[in-house]
Amino acid sequence: RLLTVMPLARLPEDVERYIFEIGAFSNPRSISTYMLVARRVKIWLEPLLYRTLVTGSEAIPAIPAVPLQRILDLPDAPRFTAHTHNLLCHTLTQEQILKIIALCPNV
Repeated sequence: RLLTVMPLARLPEDVERYIFEIGAFSNPRSISTYMLVARRVKIWLEPLLYRTLVTGSEAIPAIPAVPLQRILDLPDAPRFTAHTHNLLCHTLTQEQILKIIALCPNV
């Protein structure tokens, strides 16, 4: 007897996106994991990953901090800083803060 493989039912794309976005907003630390699911999910969530940029501290446990030099050294920094709307800068000098602001046109 042959087994018939039934195709998996797929959710409509807008519903699927909504589910992933709710998960991303509920737990920002999981965004990078969700982005591994499929290319379309990465496209949807990558802007959310960079919406708030925290540097210099782990002051907000829900949002991962990024070392400043790592941001400044990225050759494609403008690709993700274009999505940044919020900056939380801790223990940085005024010069360092100005460098980050220069990279983030939407702040």
